[in-house]
Amino acid sequence: MLNNIEHPNQADIAKLDFYASTFDAELSTAIKARMLQLDITPTQLNRRIPGISKSAWCAYIQSTAPHSHALHNLAAFAWLSQSSCLAFLHSKQVLAQRPYLCAKTLDSMIISSRLNEGLFQQFLQLLVDKMDTWGHNTKQDVAPLLDTIPIFNNEFLMPEKLDIYEFKADYYQSIAHQLQEFREEHQIDIDFMATVLNEPISRIEAFEDPDNPTTIPAVSAMRLKLGFKVQDTSIFAARMHKYRAFYNYQQIKYAREEIIVALMQPLTPTQRQWAHDTLQTIVKYCCGITMISISGLHHLH
Repeated sequence: MLNNIEHPNQADIAKLDFYASTFDAELSTAIKARMLQLDITPTQLNRRIPGISKSAWCAYIQSTAPHSHALHNLAAFAWLSQSSCLAFLHSKQVLAQRPYLCAKTLDSMIISSRLNEGLFQQFLQLLVDKMDTWGHNTKQDVAPLLDTIPIFNNEFLMPEKLDIYEFKADYYQSIAHQLQEFREEHQIDIDFMATVLNEPISRIEAFEDPDNPTTIPAVSAMRLKLGFKVQDTSIFAARMHKYRAFYNYQQIKYAREEIIVALMQPLTPTQRQWAHDTLQTIVKYCCGITMISISGLHHLH
Protein backbone atom coordinates (compact mmCIF):
# COMPACT_ATOMS: atom_id res chain seq x y z
CA MET A 1 0.00 0.00 0.00
CA LEU A 2 1.87 3.05 -1.27
CA ASN A 3 0.81 6.40 0.13
CA ASN A 4 2.89 9.18 1.59
CA ILE A 5 0.95 10.70 4.46
CA GLU A 6 1.38 13.26 7.20
CA HIS A 7 0.23 12.91 10.78
CA PRO A 8 -2.09 15.80 11.69
CA ASN A 9 -1.34 17.98 14.69
CA GLN A 10 -3.87 19.55 17.04
CA ALA A 11 -4.32 22.59 14.79
CA ASP A 12 -5.01 20.31 11.82
CA ILE A 13 -7.59 18.37 13.82
CA ALA A 14 -9.25 21.61 14.89
CA LYS A 15 -9.58 22.54 11.21
CA LEU A 16 -11.21 19.16 10.53
CA ASP A 17 -13.66 19.78 13.37
CA PHE A 18 -14.56 23.17 11.90
CA TYR A 19 -15.04 21.80 8.41
CA ALA A 20 -17.02 18.79 9.65
CA SER A 21 -19.65 21.10 11.12
CA THR A 22 -20.82 22.07 7.63
CA PHE A 23 -19.64 19.04 5.66
CA ASP A 24 -22.97 17.25 5.21
CA ALA A 25 -24.74 20.44 4.16
CA GLU A 26 -22.04 21.23 1.60
CA LEU A 27 -22.06 17.63 0.41
CA SER A 28 -25.82 17.81 -0.16
CA THR A 29 -25.31 20.95 -2.23
CA ALA A 30 -22.51 19.32 -4.24
CA ILE A 31 -24.61 16.23 -5.00
CA LYS A 32 -27.52 18.42 -6.06
CA ALA A 33 -25.24 20.46 -8.31
CA ARG A 34 -23.91 17.29 -9.95
CA MET A 35 -27.47 16.07 -10.54
CA LEU A 36 -28.31 19.38 -12.19
CA GLN A 37 -25.22 19.19 -14.38
CA LEU A 38 -26.16 15.74 -15.64
CA ASP A 39 -29.93 16.29 -15.59
CA ILE A 40 -30.39 13.33 -13.24
CA THR A 41 -33.55 13.13 -11.11
CA PRO A 42 -34.11 11.24 -7.84
CA THR A 43 -36.47 8.94 -9.77
CA GLN A 44 -33.73 8.06 -12.24
CA LEU A 45 -31.26 7.46 -9.42
CA ASN A 46 -33.75 5.11 -7.79
CA ARG A 47 -34.03 3.13 -11.03
CA ARG A 48 -30.26 2.69 -11.27
CA ILE A 49 -29.77 2.12 -7.52
CA PRO A 50 -33.09 0.56 -6.40
CA GLY A 51 -31.99 0.13 -2.79
CA ILE A 52 -32.06 3.91 -2.24
CA SER A 53 -35.57 5.32 -2.56
CA LYS A 54 -36.57 8.47 -4.41
CA SER A 55 -37.48 10.11 -1.10
CA ALA A 56 -34.05 9.22 0.31
CA TRP A 57 -32.33 10.89 -2.64
CA CYS A 58 -34.52 13.95 -2.17
CA ALA A 59 -33.46 14.06 1.48
CA TYR A 60 -29.77 13.69 0.59
CA ILE A 61 -29.81 16.92 -1.43
CA GLN A 62 -31.53 19.07 1.19
CA SER A 63 -28.73 21.30 2.41
CA THR A 64 -31.01 23.17 4.84
CA ALA A 65 -31.71 19.98 6.81
CA PRO A 66 -28.83 17.71 5.79
CA HIS A 67 -28.71 14.01 6.58
CA SER A 68 -25.54 12.29 7.68
CA HIS A 69 -24.30 10.88 4.38
CA ALA A 70 -23.14 7.27 4.34
CA LEU A 71 -19.89 6.72 2.47
CA HIS A 72 -21.22 3.83 0.37
CA ASN A 73 -24.13 5.95 -0.91
CA LEU A 74 -21.75 8.74 -1.89
CA ALA A 75 -19.44 6.22 -3.57
CA ALA A 76 -22.34 4.75 -5.55
CA PHE A 77 -23.44 8.21 -6.71
CA ALA A 78 -19.88 9.15 -7.70
CA TRP A 79 -19.59 5.90 -9.67
CA LEU A 80 -22.91 6.37 -11.46
CA SER A 81 -22.17 10.01 -12.31
CA GLN A 82 -18.50 9.30 -13.14
CA SER A 83 -17.55 12.04 -10.72
CA SER A 84 -14.22 12.64 -9.11
CA CYS A 85 -14.47 12.38 -5.34
CA LEU A 86 -12.68 15.76 -5.29
CA ALA A 87 -15.94 17.27 -6.55
CA PHE A 88 -17.53 16.51 -3.20
CA LEU A 89 -14.87 18.16 -1.05
CA HIS A 90 -14.69 21.90 -0.48
CA SER A 91 -12.08 23.40 -2.80
CA LYS A 92 -10.37 25.36 -0.01
CA GLN A 93 -9.79 22.18 1.97
CA VAL A 94 -8.32 20.33 -1.02
CA LEU A 95 -6.10 23.27 -1.97
CA ALA A 96 -4.89 23.52 1.62
CA GLN A 97 -3.97 19.83 1.49
CA ARG A 98 -2.09 20.21 -1.79
CA PRO A 99 -0.70 23.78 -1.82
CA TYR A 100 0.99 23.31 -5.20
CA LEU A 101 -2.46 23.15 -6.83
CA CYS A 102 -4.45 26.13 -8.04
CA ALA A 103 -8.21 26.40 -8.46
CA LYS A 104 -7.99 25.96 -12.26
CA THR A 105 -5.94 22.79 -11.93
CA LEU A 106 -8.37 21.41 -9.36
CA ASP A 107 -11.31 22.27 -11.60
CA SER A 108 -9.59 20.54 -14.52
CA MET A 109 -8.96 17.41 -12.44
CA ILE A 110 -12.67 17.22 -11.65
CA ILE A 111 -13.92 18.03 -15.14
CA SER A 112 -11.69 15.36 -16.71
CA SER A 113 -13.75 12.64 -15.08
CA ARG A 114 -16.47 13.24 -17.68
CA LEU A 115 -14.26 12.37 -20.67
CA ASN A 116 -14.01 8.88 -22.11
CA GLU A 117 -10.58 7.45 -22.80
CA GLY A 118 -10.39 8.73 -26.39
CA LEU A 119 -11.45 12.29 -25.55
CA PHE A 120 -9.07 12.42 -22.59
CA GLN A 121 -6.18 11.36 -24.83
CA GLN A 122 -7.18 14.03 -27.37
CA PHE A 123 -7.23 16.69 -24.67
CA LEU A 124 -3.77 15.67 -23.50
CA GLN A 125 -2.46 15.86 -27.07
CA LEU A 126 -3.95 19.34 -27.52
CA LEU A 127 -2.38 20.46 -24.26
CA VAL A 128 1.03 18.97 -25.04
CA ASP A 129 1.09 20.55 -28.51
CA LYS A 130 0.16 23.92 -27.03
CA MET A 131 2.78 23.56 -24.30
CA ASP A 132 5.41 23.04 -27.00
CA THR A 133 4.49 26.40 -28.54
CA TRP A 134 4.87 27.94 -25.08
CA GLY A 135 8.39 26.56 -24.80
CA HIS A 136 7.65 23.63 -22.48
CA ASN A 137 9.46 20.50 -23.65
CA THR A 138 6.97 17.89 -22.49
CA LYS A 139 6.58 15.23 -25.20
CA GLN A 140 9.30 12.99 -23.79
CA ASP A 141 7.58 13.08 -20.41
CA VAL A 142 4.04 12.40 -21.63
CA ALA A 143 4.36 8.77 -22.71
CA PRO A 144 5.41 7.52 -19.25
CA LEU A 145 2.51 9.47 -17.75
CA LEU A 146 0.01 7.91 -20.14
CA ASP A 147 1.33 4.48 -19.22
CA THR A 148 0.14 5.08 -15.65
CA ILE A 149 -3.53 5.11 -16.75
CA PRO A 150 -4.97 1.60 -16.37
CA ILE A 151 -6.87 0.22 -19.38
CA PHE A 152 -10.05 -1.60 -18.35
CA ASN A 153 -12.17 -1.08 -21.51
CA ASN A 154 -15.69 -0.92 -20.07
CA GLU A 155 -14.83 -2.83 -16.91
CA PHE A 156 -14.97 0.29 -14.78
CA LEU A 157 -18.59 1.28 -15.42
CA MET A 158 -21.40 0.85 -12.91
CA PRO A 159 -23.85 -1.93 -13.82
CA GLU A 160 -27.23 -0.88 -15.19
CA LYS A 161 -28.70 -1.63 -11.77
CA LEU A 162 -26.59 -1.60 -8.63
CA ASP A 163 -27.51 -3.74 -5.64
CA ILE A 164 -26.60 -1.20 -2.99
CA TYR A 165 -26.62 -3.80 -0.21
CA GLU A 166 -24.12 -6.08 -1.97
CA PHE A 167 -22.05 -3.06 -2.96
CA LYS A 168 -22.10 -1.80 0.62
CA ALA A 169 -20.88 -5.14 2.01
CA ASP A 170 -18.15 -5.50 -0.62
CA TYR A 171 -16.95 -1.91 -0.15
CA TYR A 172 -16.84 -1.92 3.64
CA GLN A 173 -15.17 -5.34 3.77
CA SER A 174 -12.42 -3.96 1.57
CA ILE A 175 -12.15 -0.80 3.66
CA ALA A 176 -11.93 -2.87 6.84
CA HIS A 177 -8.91 -4.79 5.57
CA GLN A 178 -7.24 -1.77 4.04
CA LEU A 179 -7.85 0.61 6.94
CA GLN A 180 -6.19 -1.75 9.39
CA GLU A 181 -3.28 -2.24 6.99
CA PHE A 182 -3.08 1.53 6.49
CA ARG A 183 -2.82 2.08 10.25
CA GLU A 184 -0.19 -0.60 10.69
CA GLU A 185 1.92 0.53 7.75
CA HIS A 186 1.99 4.13 8.94
CA GLN A 187 2.21 3.26 12.65
CA ILE A 188 -1.00 5.02 13.60
CA ASP A 189 -2.36 4.07 17.02
CA ILE A 190 -6.04 3.25 17.05
CA ASP A 191 -6.70 5.94 19.65
CA PHE A 192 -5.07 8.57 17.44
CA MET A 193 -7.12 7.35 14.46
CA ALA A 194 -10.21 7.69 16.64
CA THR A 195 -9.23 11.27 17.47
CA VAL A 196 -8.66 12.23 13.84
CA LEU A 197 -11.94 10.66 12.70
CA ASN A 198 -13.77 11.96 15.79
CA GLU A 199 -15.11 8.48 16.53
CA PRO A 200 -14.86 6.29 19.64
CA ILE A 201 -12.26 3.54 19.52
CA SER A 202 -15.04 0.95 19.38
CA ARG A 203 -16.23 2.45 16.11
CA ILE A 204 -12.74 2.32 14.59
CA GLU A 205 -12.58 -1.34 15.61
CA ALA A 206 -15.94 -1.86 13.90
CA PHE A 207 -14.73 -0.10 10.74
CA GLU A 208 -11.79 -2.54 10.68
CA ASP A 209 -13.91 -5.68 11.12
CA PRO A 210 -14.39 -7.32 7.69
CA ASP A 211 -16.74 -9.96 9.10
CA ASN A 212 -19.31 -7.38 10.18
CA PRO A 213 -19.30 -4.54 7.63
CA THR A 214 -20.17 -1.28 9.37
CA THR A 215 -21.55 1.86 7.74
CA ILE A 216 -18.95 4.62 7.65
CA PRO A 217 -20.08 8.26 7.57
CA ALA A 218 -18.78 10.21 4.58
CA VAL A 219 -17.52 12.84 7.01
CA SER A 220 -15.17 10.24 8.54
CA ALA A 221 -13.72 9.50 5.11
CA MET A 222 -13.20 13.22 4.60
CA ARG A 223 -11.38 13.50 7.92
CA LEU A 224 -9.15 10.55 7.00
CA LYS A 225 -8.27 11.94 3.56
CA LEU A 226 -7.65 15.53 4.61
CA GLY A 227 -6.30 14.76 8.07
CA PHE A 228 -3.58 12.39 6.88
CA LYS A 229 -3.29 14.06 3.45
CA VAL A 230 -4.04 10.80 1.64
CA GLN A 231 -3.78 11.44 -2.09
CA ASP A 232 -4.76 8.04 -3.50
CA THR A 233 -7.90 6.86 -1.73
CA SER A 234 -8.53 4.11 -4.30
CA ILE A 235 -6.41 1.84 -2.09
CA PHE A 236 -9.37 1.40 0.25
CA ALA A 237 -11.37 -0.31 -2.52
CA ALA A 238 -8.48 -2.57 -3.52
CA ARG A 239 -9.99 -5.71 -1.96
CA MET A 240 -13.40 -5.42 -3.53
CA HIS A 241 -14.39 -8.61 -5.36
CA LYS A 242 -17.97 -8.58 -6.61
CA TYR A 243 -17.73 -4.91 -7.63
CA ARG A 244 -14.12 -4.86 -8.78
CA ALA A 245 -15.14 -2.40 -11.50
CA PHE A 246 -15.54 0.27 -8.82
CA TYR A 247 -11.91 -0.13 -7.83
CA ASN A 248 -10.95 0.07 -11.51
CA TYR A 249 -12.95 3.29 -11.83
CA GLN A 250 -11.17 4.85 -8.86
CA GLN A 251 -7.76 3.91 -10.22
CA ILE A 252 -8.53 5.56 -13.56
CA LYS A 253 -9.74 8.75 -11.91
CA TYR A 254 -6.67 9.02 -9.69
CA ALA A 255 -4.25 8.40 -12.58
CA ARG A 256 -5.95 11.07 -14.71
CA GLU A 257 -5.85 13.60 -11.90
CA GLU A 258 -2.14 13.07 -11.33
CA ILE A 259 -1.39 13.49 -15.04
CA ILE A 260 -3.25 16.80 -15.14
CA VAL A 261 -1.37 17.97 -12.05
CA ALA A 262 1.97 17.08 -13.64
CA LEU A 263 1.17 18.87 -16.91
CA MET A 264 -0.42 21.96 -15.37
CA GLN A 265 2.19 22.54 -12.68
CA PRO A 266 4.81 24.29 -14.89
CA LEU A 267 2.21 26.51 -16.60
CA THR A 268 1.58 30.17 -15.92
CA PRO A 269 -1.87 31.23 -14.65
CA THR A 270 -2.83 32.37 -18.18
CA GLN A 271 -1.73 29.06 -19.66
CA ARG A 272 -3.65 27.11 -17.02
CA GLN A 273 -6.72 29.16 -17.87
CA TRP A 274 -6.34 28.14 -21.53
CA ALA A 275 -6.04 24.46 -20.60
CA HIS A 276 -9.04 24.69 -18.27
CA ASP A 277 -11.19 26.47 -20.87
CA THR A 278 -10.21 23.97 -23.57
CA LEU A 279 -11.19 21.08 -21.33
CA GLN A 280 -14.51 22.71 -20.51
CA THR A 281 -15.23 23.21 -24.21
CA ILE A 282 -14.50 19.56 -25.00
CA VAL A 283 -16.80 18.39 -22.23
CA LYS A 284 -19.56 20.82 -23.17
CA TYR A 285 -19.69 19.96 -26.87
CA CYS A 286 -18.61 16.31 -26.82
CA CYS A 287 -20.39 15.19 -23.66
CA GLY A 288 -23.36 17.55 -23.83
CA ILE A 289 -22.76 18.94 -20.35
CA THR A 290 -22.30 22.52 -19.21
CA MET A 291 -19.83 22.30 -16.38
CA ILE A 292 -20.15 24.29 -13.16
CA SER A 293 -16.91 25.56 -11.68
CA ILE A 294 -15.98 24.18 -8.29
CA SER A 295 -15.64 27.74 -7.08
CA GLY A 296 -19.41 28.05 -7.41
CA LEU A 297 -20.30 24.47 -6.66
CA HIS A 298 -20.94 24.90 -2.96
CA HIS A 299 -23.03 28.01 -3.36
CA LEU A 300 -25.84 26.49 -5.43
CA HIS A 301 -29.24 26.11 -3.85
